[in-house]
Formats: sequence, C-alpha cells, structure tokens
Amino acid sequence: MPSMKSIITKRLGVIFALLSFIVIVAITLGFRQISIENAKDKAIAMAEIIKAGLTAHMKSGVMENRDYFLNEIKSTYNVNNINIIRSDEVNKQFGTSSLEKEIDNNSKYVFETKKPFFNLHEQQNEASLHAYIPYIASNKNTLKCLECHNVQEGSVLGVVEIDIDLSQYKSLSITYIIAILLFLIFFIIFTLLKSIKTINEHIVKPLESLIDKFEHSVLNYTKIDSTHFETKELIKTVDEVNQLIDLIHNKNQELEIKNIELKELNLEIEETLKETLTSIGMIAEHRSKETANHVKRVGEFSKLIAYKLGFSDDEAELMYISSQLHDIGKIAIADELLLKNGKLTPEEYKRVQFHAQIGYEMLRYSERKILKASSVIALEHHEKYDGTGYPNGKSGEDIHIYGRIVAVCDVLDALSSKRCYKDAWPFDEVMDYIKGQSGLHFDPTIVNIVLECKEDIRRIMVEFKD
Repeated sequence: MPSMKSIITKRLGVIFALLSFIVIVAITLGFRQISIENAKDKAIAMAEIIKAGLTAHMKSGVMENRDYFLNEIKSTYNVNNINIIRSDEVNKQFGTSSLEKEIDNNSKYVFETKKPFFNLHEQQNEASLHAYIPYIASNKNTLKCLECHNVQEGSVLGVVEIDIDLSQYKSLSITYIIAILLFLIFFIIFTLLKSIKTINEHIVKPLESLIDKFEHSVLNYTKIDSTHFETKELIKTVDEVNQLIDLIHNKNQELEIKNIELKELNLEIEETLKETLTSIGMIAEHRSKETANHVKRVGEFSKLIAYKLGFSDDEAELMYISSQLHDIGKIAIADELLLKNGKLTPEEYKRVQFHAQIGYEMLRYSERKILKASSVIALEHHEKYDGTGYPNGKSGEDIHIYGRIVAVCDVLDALSSKRCYKDAWPFDEVMDYIKGQSGLHFDPTIVNIVLECKEDIRRIMVEFKD
C-alpha cells in the first residue's frame, strides 16, 4: 500500500516532467523559429548591401572586381555562397555573363512573384538557409536603377541567391536547450524536495499524530486538543473527529447495555433450551416406560467421565445436556414394540434398533452445538468398541468420543435400574460386567475411569434414584 507522500511525490514528478517536456518543446521550436527569422532578416539586409555594392561597381565601371566584393561579404557574414541571377531583360541589354548563375525553379518563382523565397536545409549537425531576394528596378530609391537599365519601373532585374550557414545557430540553440534542461532538472529536484518536506511537516506527521491521538481518545473517552495542529483544515478535521469520538462513546455505552441484555437473553434461551431438551429426553424415556431419572443419571455419568477425560467446563456441560437425548429416536417407534412384555422377534428388534438413525435424522440439521452433539450421541451410543454394535458397525476410535461415553453410561444405568422385564443388578455385579466388556462393548479408557470413580457413580445413583 503506497503512502500519501509517495503518491503525491509521484504525481508531482509526472506533472513536472510533462511541464518540462512542454517547456523544452516550446523553447526549441521558438528558438528555431527565431533563428530562421533572424537568418531571413539577415539575408534581406545582405541582399540590400549586395544590390548597393553591385550598382556602385556598375556605375564605376569596375564590375570585373565584384567577386572580391562578394567574397568579402561571404567571409564577413558567415555565408556559404552568393550567386547573382540576372533577368532576361538585363541579359538582352548587357549580354550574358559566365559570372552569373542561370535561372532555376526557385529564382524563377521569385521573378514571377517579385517576393523573396526561402528554402531551409537541415541535416544532422548542419543547417543552412537558401534565400532568393528579388532586385526590383526603381528610380524612387537612391540606386536609380532605371538610369542604367532599360526596363520598366518595378521590373525584377535579378535575384540575389544567398546560402547562409545556420550551424552556429543550431549549436547555440542546443547549448541553450541543454542549459535550460539542466535548470529545469535542478528546479524540479529542488521543488520536489521542498514539496516532500512540506507534505511531511504539514500533512503526514500531523495526520499520524491525529491517528495516534484518535486511538488514545477513543480508548480513554477524551477529546483531542486542536491547539497541537497548525493548518485550518486539520483543526476542522480535529473538531469533526471529536464529534465522532463523542458519537463512538455514546454508541459504545448503548452497545454495552445491549450486550448485557443480549447476554442475559442468550443465557435465558440456553437455559430454556437445556430444560426443553431434558424434558424431551424424559418424554422419550417415558414412552418406553423407563424412569424420568434415567436420563438425568446418564447425563451426570457422562459429565463425570467428560471431566476425567480432560473436557472443559463448557464441553462437560455439553455432554450433560446432549447425552439426555440419546434415545430421542424412540419417539418414532411404535408402542407395541416399546411396550411389549415378551421377547422381541429378530425383525422387531431390528425395527427398534432403527431409533438410533431416527434420532440422528431428527437432530442433525441444527447448527447449535448441543443438538449437533446430541445427533452424534443418538446415532452412535449403541455402537460397540469391537465393531459388533449398530446401526453402522463402527469400531474403536472411529466411534465418536461422545458415543463411546454414553454407550457405557446408558448400559451402566440400565443394569442398575429395575425394568418391567428384569430386576436391578447389584452395584458390584454391574461394575464387574462393565469391566468384563472392556475392549468388547466399551472403550477400555472409559471403563478404567468408571472403575476409578465407582464411589462418585454410587453417589449419583443415590442422589437421583427413582
């Protein structure tokens, strides 16, 4: 996650880079255009000097010395080449000369339009401007062209072709651009550093301080002192944060009250659920003419064993309640089977066994821990450690610990209680039977706990006797 400082720095960097690019392009194009315009003005001024010089040479009768004059012009003004192109009228009057250049397309354009023409040539490190300046005949200026030339006023006597070397301008422009670029880089770096410092001092640090103070204020229900902040925006933010702290404090107080109410309601619901489940377990046992205290004793036995196995208080309490629903599936078994005095046939016994699956199906869809545990116990409390139990023939630790606990507790109480089909067994005989079934019907670990806790089990039987 980028910091505010890095985000602002990056965006400022992009803005400055774009601005620098625009400035460099504008300066480059501007300097180039200024250089070209200066060269054009220079060409026109040189053409006027050349016109005046040639006229003076003609009037003095020393035209044969004009090359010296033109060479001086070239060396003085950094010119690559100078050519004179005479018009057809001048050639007819004075004859052609090898000293003049013949008319080409560019000079022809100037003869026809009577306007200067400029042609820019640029290569890697070289640049030049070819200027074609018309020599217009007139008696209105000091040259008095019509005194020597037999042409009409405004005729083009010739074209002065000047090839001006612009390499110096190009080198100079590159030097200036580099200098400006270095200045911009220095300016950008300086501005970024100053901006980062300003952001750090007036935004980042005050915000970090505000966050720290906010956390402290929320925890201690105190307001933030706005005098620690300098900017108007942060002071306004502090005022709004203080309003938020007041709101949080009020909401926390309301939440505490609601939590207390909710906790009390949950406790009430939990107790109601426990009582309801216990009553349901009693109803299921009553249908099979077993005593109401049977489910309580099974619950107490299960709770005792759970503690000895290292269960927490909540887990042991869970075992106490959920174990009392171990025979809930008997609700769906017909009375003629549950209340039959004689021995059940194999088919009838199989139908009675189905109460384990029925109890599981009744409870399995709930998300409550008690009912989930009850569904497991209902399904597996008739499984045997050696795999000969029902409904799924599970064995060993494949049987859930809840099922293994209640399997012992259910048989322990059933043998110790009087039924319509049998008398209660003596306590010691019950203990001997439980011991003999270690590793067969029951988990050996749980059997050892039962034998170690005989007196506690005896006390439970007395306390909750029928």
